[in-house]
Amino acid sequence: MSIKLRLAKLEAALMPETTNYHIIRMIIDSDNRQPVGYCCEGIEVYRCNDEKESEFRNRLHDVIQWPIGKSSRRIFEPIYSED
Repeated sequence: MSIKLRLAKLEAALMPETTNYHIIRMIIDSDNRQPVGYCCEGIEVYRCNDEKESEFRNRLHDVIQWPIGKSSRRIFEPIYSED
């Protein structure tokens, strides 16, 4: 086994694997109004009538571009109906 290969194995054993996190922060108003959707970085996403809350949040996560190999966070602002 070459020194280069042994060094690579040693470094791999010493370097802990990092976990990247994507954090979604959703703004919730205290006046009990229910948002019809959320906006983040100029992208508006509206909730479907028959969509569960967990499905909607997963869709919000999938719509936004997340940096590869880095932890990051995005802020989602509520969108309310006009009526």
